[in-house]
Amino acid sequence: MRRLAVGAAAAGLLALGAAGGAVAAGALGDDELEVQSITVPAPRDADALIAEDGIPAAQARRLAAAATRALPGTPISVERDDGLYAIDVRDRSGAIVEVLADDAGRVVGMDRGDD
Repeated sequence: MRRLAVGAAAAGLLALGAAGGAVAAGALGDDELEVQSITVPAPRDADALIAEDGIPAAQARRLAAAATRALPGTPISVERDDGLYAIDVRDRSGAIVEVLADDAGRVVGMDRGDD
């Protein structure tokens, strides 16, 4: 019975680790439980994109796609800025660049923050 309890606890921790990306566990014996740290990569999909100012998710994804065609990288957020859309993109060097697009989704400029 003790082995079953340890196995159930290990399975629970494993499920928690898979969901949260923090802990994986395995039963070693009747009284032993080994806990190891694991790393789960951050999601690279558009669901991680932050759409601000009431911008619909589908529109934010289209704007992010246009921005990353102009500047390869990972889109972070989309917001309205002075009549344009400002899409923050982390470029391949790790710098965050603000890509500006109009209402039609055309990229009209970039602000690399090096003023």
